[in-house]
Parts: sequence; structure tokens; C-alpha cells
Amino acid sequence: MVGSNGTKALKVVARLADMWSWGGPYEEWFVQKYEQLRRNCDEVGRDVKEITPCVEFPDDTKNFVQPWEDGKNNKYVTGPAPMDAIEQMRPYVELGIRHFALTLDTPALERFCVEVIPAFADRP
Repeated sequence: MVGSNGTKALKVVARLADMWSWGGPYEEWFVQKYEQLRRNCDEVGRDVKEITPCVEFPDDTKNFVQPWEDGKNNKYVTGPAPMDAIEQMRPYVELGIRHFALTLDTPALERFCVEVIPAFADRP
């Protein structure tokens, strides 16, 4: 796995990597970098589908895990609501991305599995 969006790194990904990890705002970063990776793969005669993309959501973008005050103590939940997480993931899922790097505590992970993942159950 290579986690980078640099020009040289994307050439390495095209030649050697099994996975590519990157994130960021979808339109401004991810699509542009994925298209560059696709072109790099074409140049070396490799099908880009041989490389599994894994999307991360860095701190400078809207994140899946945000603090939430329940009146008693701070908890970390997805979204801040499941619909937010679904909308954040939707463009990546529609592009065919199936791997997401998330850091969730147990309650947030359980909520994510119950309330977010089913929204994409119709995807292969």
C-alpha cells in the first residue's frame, strides 16, 4: 500500500502497489489524483482495477467522527449524524471505492455498521 498523492508516488503505485490510500475533498483532490493514477497505469500497461483504492478522511475535511455532546459526557459518533456519513461516502462508493480508513471507537463503529453501511447494501 502506498499512501500519497505526489506525482512520483502515483507512478510507483501504478507500477508496484496493490493498494493506494488517499483522501481529501472528493472533487478537488481525489478524482484528479485517481485520474492521474489511471493515466499512469495506462503508461505502464497495467489495469488500474488491479489497485485497490482506500479512502481516508483527513482532519482538514469533514470527518466521519466528530465530537457530540449528549448532555452527560462527550462521545464520538459518526457523521455527526449517519446521513452525513452516508453523503460523505456516496461519491466514493459510486466511483467504485469499497475500502475506507476510519478511526472509530467501539460505540461509533457499532453505530456506523448499523446505520451507515446498510445504505450501500445494494452495491456490489
